[in-house]
This record gives sequence, C-alpha cells and structure tokens, in this order.
Amino acid sequence: MKQIIFIFNLFLIINLSYNHGLKAQQTEKIYACEPQNHSFIAQGHNLFELLLKAVENNEVKTYAAIKDVLNITKSLSKQEIYSILKTSVDDNNNIIPAKGNDFQIFYIHSQNKKSITLDIEIFSYKFSKPIQLRFDFNEIVNYLENKFQKSLYYKGIQNIEAAYLDLEKNKIEMSLAKALIQKKYKVLSEQTDYNFSESEQLKLKKINKIPSPIWLEIDKNRYTTIVNYTIDSRLVNDIITTSQSDSLWYKLYQLDTLAYLNNNVAYGDFMKLVVLGIQKGQLMPQKMSMDTYQNAGAKREVMTEEEFMGFLNPLKPENLMMRLQIAYFMNGKTTQTIKDITHISFIIPKGSTSLTALGSLAFAEIPFVQVDKYINEIYMSSKGQKGAWATVDKPNEKMSFTQALKQGKYFGYLTKYTNLNDDELKSIFFNLEENESLTEKEKEQKFILFIKEYQKSFSLK
Repeated sequence: MKQIIFIFNLFLIINLSYNHGLKAQQTEKIYACEPQNHSFIAQGHNLFELLLKAVENNEVKTYAAIKDVLNITKSLSKQEIYSILKTSVDDNNNIIPAKGNDFQIFYIHSQNKKSITLDIEIFSYKFSKPIQLRFDFNEIVNYLENKFQKSLYYKGIQNIEAAYLDLEKNKIEMSLAKALIQKKYKVLSEQTDYNFSESEQLKLKKINKIPSPIWLEIDKNRYTTIVNYTIDSRLVNDIITTSQSDSLWYKLYQLDTLAYLNNNVAYGDFMKLVVLGIQKGQLMPQKMSMDTYQNAGAKREVMTEEEFMGFLNPLKPENLMMRLQIAYFMNGKTTQTIKDITHISFIIPKGSTSLTALGSLAFAEIPFVQVDKYINEIYMSSKGQKGAWATVDKPNEKMSFTQALKQGKYFGYLTKYTNLNDDELKSIFFNLEENESLTEKEKEQKFILFIKEYQKSFSLK
C-alpha cells in the first residue's frame, strides 16, 4: 500500500512539474511594421536582412521551425534554407529567393522567462503559405552585439550596424541585441491577425510629419549625424536648356539667381579640375553602392578612370552636380555643433544623358580629404591662379575651392540626413499623409515651396 501511495505521489509531482513547465513557456509575436517596432526594420539595422546575411555568410546556424517551438535540434543546410526561401522562378527557371524586406513577423519563444529560440516569418499576400526560419536566441544576440560593437570602432553614424534607434529621442540608443533582451518591442495580442494587402502595407509606411535627424553617441555627451547637401554648378542657362524636366533646380534658381551666381558658378571650374585629377590618376573615385551603408568600415570599390568617364560621356564636367556628405558633431551639454565634410558625390542631372531619363544618378564619390589636398596643392603652387573660388560681385576675395566648401559658400538644397529608412527628404515629403491625394506634379510644386522654407529653419539641435 505504501508503495502504491509513493508511486501515486511521485506521478503527481511529475505531472505538476510538467504542467508548471507548460505554463512557464511563452511565445511573443512581434509585427515589425507596427510604429513602435520600426527600429527593427530601419535601413542598415533591419533584423531580417541582418539574419539572412548571417545565414548566407555561414555566421549563424539555422534550424527548422517545427511545431515544438523550443526545439533547435534540426539544423538546416544551405540547400534546405534556399528551398524554404524559394518564392518563384524567373524566365530561365532560376529560383528567386525571399529577401529580408519580405519578412514582417518575428517570434521569441521562452521557457521559464529565458529566451530560447527566435523565429522569423513571412506571412503575406505574395506567398501561398507562411515561410519560417528558426534561430538560437543566444547565438543571434551574440552575433548582433558583436556586429554592433565592431561598427562602433569607426565612430561614424554611416558605418553603424545592428543598432536600435530610439525614435522619440532621435538617437541610436543601444544595439539590436540589447533591444531584444530588454524587450524594446510591442507584442501582438492573441486576437490580432495581420494578413495585409499591398495597399494596406503601404499605408503603414505613411508618416504624418518630417522626422528629425537621428544621432549617434560616440563618446560621453558627444553625438554625430550625417547631412547631405546637393550643389549645382551649372550656369542658369544650362539648367534651363539641358534639364527643364528637373523642375526643382530650375525653379529654385529662378527664385535665387543672385545667390546662385555668387556662390555656385565657380564650382564649374572646380568640377573640371576634379575630373582632370581623376584622368591623371591623382584622385581615386569610388563606386556608389547601397551595400556600403550596411558594411561597417567597408572599403568602397575603386572606380577606374575609364568607368568614370563612361558614366560622364557625353556630359561636360562643369554640368555635373555634386553632393556633400557632412558629418556633424554635437556637444550634448552645450548643443554646440561642428561639421566636417566627409565625401563628395558626383551626380548626373535628370534628363542630361540616356542614363538619367527618369531621374538624377549619383554614380561615384571621393573622400573629401583627398580632394582637399589635391585642390590646395593646385591653389598654392599657382599662387591662387588655379583652384580658386571667388564670388561674381567680389572677384578679388579669393580662397581655394575646398576652403570655400568648408565655409559653406555654396547654394544648394538639403537632400538627406540620417533617418530611419535612409530616405531622401524629397521621398519623405512625398510620402506624408497630407500629400497622399496629390498628383506627382502637385507634390513636386509643393515640395519646391516647402524646401525653401524648411532649409531656413532646419536645425540639428
């Protein structure tokens, strides 16, 4: 009898322990397009893209998303992963795999309040069934943390990877790894079912105001961000005759012809000198690439002189536009800012060549320190006769072109600053909810009026 009672009690203890274990198991479902979760899909910090890239480079293990959500015993081969991600085939019967931006949902599965696994999922109108991959939660947070810490070494916001952006404070708050550990996400309720059509998903991306620049704290009370200004060195007549379709520039210069003439015309000669330096091998242009943003400290691929001139032909150097990438540094206590030009990009204006029938094209860039050294050597050796900038109304007040750029002696418009999706300001403006019902032409006209006033009041503080 005692044996029976003992066995019964033992069975009861095991059963209670088992039920307790079930109660301690938890699944959190996170939909990335929820406004509070946008930091997990920010440009350069997209959790799904980072995970797929890690899978591609064999940096993490991937597991089958079987019914037992805590199970990470069945690892997947590259071929098995490729098969799961297969969405369709092209005309040559080549597989077109799903990409990071196709994913919308991730799950975190826990046992006794300890996160065990992380699943990512595509559940969309585009696919016949959900697509899931599973990861070891600890391995993923270690991978993301290492990626973030490595990118911090370069102390430039454009190089940061796997970061969590605090959208209320407009700054990079921590790594994505810490954000996952600290649960900086909104969890879906059990009743919520997301299966959006394409138009509904686009609505989620609409915004109701222009965002402020995002800052990175690089030292205690010291922050940095990136701002881009586009400068046009073409003569007013050239702007009108060669690029009437580029109405933004045409109308801006109609409104500010004097400011333009005083500050920009001389930069046509600057562009001639820069192109000459490229042809002589004294300047080394780099290829523009979307991947550059997502690779901390990555060396951009050098563009040959033949490749550069191939893009430029038949355009003259003085008819190129240029874009300045400027790093701003702010003292958190005094809010005082200093700036440093990091790169100059070359842009073929819309409508100028067959490559730009639909829009302007940024095709190459050069580190500013390289251009600064080159121009100053020309300016000094010629005793100010070459490489010199001067205004139309004050031709005797000379300085080198790069010195003038450092002092902000140019007329251009604010193109972009560090933001959640790395969008240009024009694109952000076009996607405002208040502009949703406007035609493209009406948006363009409204943006011209907006940018004129916005630049006057734009502040990084």
